[in-house]
Amino acid sequence: MCQNLCIHSHSPSRGKLPPKPSRPPSRAAEGAPDYQDLLHKSVAARETAYAPNSNFKVGAALLARDGTVYTGSNKELTINADHAEQSAIHKALIDGQQPQDLVAIAIFGVRGEVADASFESRTPACGNCRQALYDLNPEIVLVGSQGKDQVQVSKLADELPGAYHRQRLLPSPPRATGHADPLIAGALEARSHSYVPRSGFPVGAAVETDKGVFLGAQTEVSSYASQAARMALGAALEAGSTHILRLAIIGGTQESKMERPKDLPFDSFEALYELAPEARVVLPNQQGLLEEYSAQQFPRFNEGQGKRV
Repeated sequence: MCQNLCIHSHSPSRGKLPPKPSRPPSRAAEGAPDYQDLLHKSVAARETAYAPNSNFKVGAALLARDGTVYTGSNKELTINADHAEQSAIHKALIDGQQPQDLVAIAIFGVRGEVADASFESRTPACGNCRQALYDLNPEIVLVGSQGKDQVQVSKLADELPGAYHRQRLLPSPPRATGHADPLIAGALEARSHSYVPRSGFPVGAAVETDKGVFLGAQTEVSSYASQAARMALGAALEAGSTHILRLAIIGGTQESKMERPKDLPFDSFEALYELAPEARVVLPNQQGLLEEYSAQQFPRFNEGQGKRV
């Protein structure tokens, strides 16, 4: 199973995207989930974190009912960080998992290097991530460490007293239509996997790097939305690819029409600028035609001062 965000090509050449990797055989008949193994995967996922501000790196491993594990790590691309749980949730949903089929998530975080003592106290999910998980499936099990070779397991409902569960109408995003440019094909593919019960407006993004094309889809759970562009950038970082050439962001509810999102998130462009100020940005115009810009043409924060320049 591909551990990077969604689909990526292994060559930046302009060919077709490869088919999605096949899932492992179902482990449903093998008995109870292996929570120790899930915790180990979260520890390994932590190594892909990008935390230059806090140096507190977090890994998450989300288990689906069919045995597939989706890993994620935190990314501090701007003053607004993307959490490890966000990344893992996004990967599961963009891969087609249904919320009710997400059964357990392991989380591990520590500042600095990992030592045996790091396992003595578990890393709890923040309140927003707990609500995000609860929105998807209140039955999800939380897994943490309680020593080097021990796990601590709890019910999500017990970790979020008085929680509420919203029943949301989930619109069907348009199918991917393909494109000669693998960057645009990737953004359209990602758009087709958007999870947008709040806005109802699907958005997909793709970044082209020296190691291939990485995808991100708008994912709306809890009070935040995992922005498509930031998820794609995070996937590239997890794969060790920082040489970013282009970013495409495509929205729209119609299969045959590419639209520019009404509110382009400035912090996604700030994240792109921090990683690759010379990158190009591809967006649809009002007529649905694609136009290319420089990352430096978009408003951004001024060195953390909270002011647009």
